This record gives sequence, structure tokens and C-alpha cells, in this order.
Amino acid sequence: MFESDQKERITKAKIKLNYINPFFTYILLNMKIDRAQSDDKIPTMGVNALGELTWNDEFVSKLTDEYLYGVLAHEAMHMATLTFPRKENRDHMIWNIATDLVINSILLNEKFSLPTDCVRPDNNGDYTFTGANKKKITIHETCKKTAEEVYDILITHADKIYVDLGTGDGNGGNGQPRGSYKGSFDSHDHSKTGNDASKKANEEKWKKITVEAATSAKQRGAGGDFFERILNDLLDPEIDWRAKLSQFITKDLPVDYTMRRPGRRFYSSGVYYPSVVRENLDVVIGIDVSGSISDDEYSKFMAEVMGIANSYDQINMRVIWWSTEVHNEDDIIVNRSNSHEIAEHKFHSTGGTTMSCFAEHIEKANIKSNVYVILTDGHIESNPKVPEGNILFVLAGNSSSDVVKNYGEICKLKIN
Repeated sequence: MFESDQKERITKAKIKLNYINPFFTYILLNMKIDRAQSDDKIPTMGVNALGELTWNDEFVSKLTDEYLYGVLAHEAMHMATLTFPRKENRDHMIWNIATDLVINSILLNEKFSLPTDCVRPDNNGDYTFTGANKKKITIHETCKKTAEEVYDILITHADKIYVDLGTGDGNGGNGQPRGSYKGSFDSHDHSKTGNDASKKANEEKWKKITVEAATSAKQRGAGGDFFERILNDLLDPEIDWRAKLSQFITKDLPVDYTMRRPGRRFYSSGVYYPSVVRENLDVVIGIDVSGSISDDEYSKFMAEVMGIANSYDQINMRVIWWSTEVHNEDDIIVNRSNSHEIAEHKFHSTGGTTMSCFAEHIEKANIKSNVYVILTDGHIESNPKVPEGNILFVLAGNSSSDVVKNYGEICKLKIN
């Protein structure tokens, strides 16, 4: 009877959402919604990459009707905003926090009610958390930011983050104390995505459903600016590439840092970021000179890179120009004294694009680095060889992220 009661409440909530904002009902009707089984270990409510939503009886029973509307809308938003394919190589838990914060900010702006113990901004739209060295960091106007922007702030300032998603034991499932993030929902399983082809097909499916949901709702007079945000900023986020480039190059990267993927019990786990010893940072810049990048884009990118090189004494920078091969004279060490020579460098180009030659040159020359920044349009071979380390792709021109998104982080070069 208990299960039946909560299942009926969820059915009624979907109907009610159709009157509040039909956009969410359309999304939910395309999701598979089931009660969690006893061995699922899902304490609240969550969704996976396929749009399979699972709910816990006890959790739903404690929600008011207004909170239930908000939680269901929250789960629908994870599918509408493509939470799963946009994660790319980001840290699992930090990405969850970033997406939850942005989604909840939007929902609160749309006058939804949300449980008070979820990650959410204050009445001014700001969110404050405790970062490294117990420093208070505030993310302003969260509703106007993308999850990628919020993630960058969190990952830059985080030293140690504890997570408790309502297991109820007061100090997490493995004895860790509560921390700055306590959420009454939700959990996300990023594992059910399949191979590259099925991932892409699944992403396109939810893009199509989201567009249909927005179109249908707008025809009924709902939405306004809300749908512009969903269909523009969130489905194709535009990030300040200069800030991203600076943040990526200058942040301290621990030598043993790995992208931790929590297991099934990640709901109440501690995610640690080791102490960092400030040493020189070796950075390798790879420039695609196959001809598809315009002179303006090339000049703007190099100006920003050299600005960073000239600003930080502890950065050792190496610039490598590549097309289908790398000439030895197109591999130059950069410092303040020779920056003007870099701007005037006459590189070689064969006209084609084979990114593997960049990694092969690095291997042959025995170049050691943990940070690689590659300017390209992304139109490369399907199975490229890439260097080992943290990679940021700065995409220029009529770019494609279909291949490179599998190998590192991405931002788009914009000429303002």
C-alpha cells in the first residue's frame, strides 16, 4: 500500500506539473520512472543517462506536494540540460554539485519549491561554500551561469569536499563528517551510456525531446525567457575561453591527480584533493596549422597564451606547431625574453590535419608535461594518438567536438 500511495502521488504530480509548466511533464513522460528496489541503495531520487528515474518510497513520502513538483522538475532538467554528455572528463561529484546548483537556481527563479537541504543559492541568487584553507568562496548570480562555469570555480577552490545525500546516519556511509554539500536529492549514474555511437544517439534523442517539450509548452503560452535559456545557453554553453585558458594553465595540478569515478555508494563519500606543492609547471601548447584556423583566431589565441607566459615565472611553456607532421624548428621553448620571436614565427604546414603527429613528436622528443593546450578546429582523424596528461582543446573556426571531447576539456575560441 505504501508503494502504491507514493506511485499515485508521482502520477498526480506529473499531471499537476502539466498545468504549472507543461515543459516538465513532456520530459517526464519520456522518462522511465520506477520505485527503487531494496538493493539499489538509492536513498532519495535520481536519474541516469538514459532518463531512467528511480525514487525511494520513504524519501517521497516525506515530501510535501510542492516539494515533489520541484524534485521531479529537477530530475527532468538533468535530461533537458544534457547533464550526462556535458560531463566529459570532469570529476563526477563536483560536476553533480555544479549541475544541481545551476538547475536549482533556475527552478527557484521559476517559483518552484525545493527541499531546504539541497544545494541551492540564497535569496540573492548567490552560493557560498568553504574552499581550500577554510576560505569562504561565493559564486554570484548562479542562475546566469552555466554548469561549466560553476564547476570551474568549485574545482579551482576546492581542497576537500564531503558529500552526504541524506543517508540519515549523521556522518556519511563511510564515517566521514558532513561537509558543505548536503543534498536531499539526487544521485546520477553516468555508467549506462554504452559505446560512442549509442552515447551520441542518446544525446540527440534528449536534445530532440527537449526541443519538442519547449515548442509544445511555448504554444500553450508557457515559458518565456526560461526556454531561451534552456535551448541556447544550456544546450550549447558558451564559456569565456580566455578565463578557461588562464584557469586551466595556471591552476596547480597534483602529479597523482586522477578523475575519480565513485562506485554505487558514492552518495555519502568524501572526495579529497591532495595538498599541492607549488613548483614549476611545464605547459605544452599545440597549434593546428592545417589552414582551417583564420589569421585573426591564431593571432588572438597566441596573444592570450603569451600574456599568460609573461605573467607567471613558474610556468615553462613550449609551443609546437603541427599539421600532419612536426618540423624540429616548429618546437620552441617560450619565455619572457623571446616572446616577440614566437609571434613572428614562420611555421611549416602540409595542409592536412593529423593530430597523432603532435603526440608522436612529444614521445619521440621525450617531452614531459602534465598540461597540454591544443588549438584546433577538431576535424581530425577518428582515433588520434594523444599525449598523456590533462588536455584542454580550444576549438576555433567551424569546429567539431565529436572526437576531441573524448580526450579532454573543451572551450570555444571566440573573436569579440
